[in-house]
Amino acid sequence: MGSGKGRARRTQSIGVHSGYRLELHDFGDGQMIFAYQHSNGGGWVAETAEVEEGAYVGPEAQVVDKACVLDDAYIDEKAKISGGAVISGNAIVTGEAEVGDDARVSRKAKVGGRVQVLSRAKISDDAVVDGEAVVCGDANVRGDANVGGDAWVAGFLSTGEMLNGTLGTQPPIAPEDVLMEDYSEPSGGEDPLLVPLEDLERVTF
Repeated sequence: MGSGKGRARRTQSIGVHSGYRLELHDFGDGQMIFAYQHSNGGGWVAETAEVEEGAYVGPEAQVVDKACVLDDAYIDEKAKISGGAVISGNAIVTGEAEVGDDARVSRKAKVGGRVQVLSRAKISDDAVVDGEAVVCGDANVRGDANVGGDAWVAGFLSTGEMLNGTLGTQPPIAPEDVLMEDYSEPSGGEDPLLVPLEDLERVTF
C-alpha cells in the first residue's frame, strides 16, 4: 500500500490561482502538476484540491487530487490527504498518515502515526487513530474510540472501545470481499464491530 509520501523536489513558476502563485510542482512521484503553497503553514496544495483559509497545512504536508481540507482542520508533518478525502472541523492529521479515497475525518478526531484511512471510512467526534492502523471499507470510528497498533477496522467502533492488534502479514481485503460470518456482532442493537477478534485485543472501559 504505497502512500507516495515524500518531500517536494521541483517547482516552476507558472501563474496565479485564487490569489496564490501557481507553480508546476513535483510531490515526490516524479509528476509535475499545478500547485501552490498554502498561506497558513506553507504546505503544498494541488490546484485541483481545496484548502480553506482557516485550515493549516504544514510545510511537509501534502494535499493532492480532489481532496478538501476545510474549517480549522490541521494537517502537519508528512501527512498526505489525497483522492476525494475531506478533513473538516478541528480534525488533526499528522505523522506520516494518509487519508485518501472518499474517507472523512471530522470534528475533533485525530489521526497520526503511519495510519491509512481509505475507501469510505469515517473518523469523527473525539476518536483517535494512531500507530500503523488501517481504517477502510465503510468503517465508522466515532465517540472517544481509540485505534492503535496494527489494528484493521472495517466496521463500526464507538465510545469506550479500544483496539490494538495485528493482522500479521495479511493485507486488508477489499470491502466487497468481507464475509459477515467471519466477524463478531454485539448483541443489544449496538453497531457491529467488524474486526477479526482472533487478531485483535479488544478492551472496553
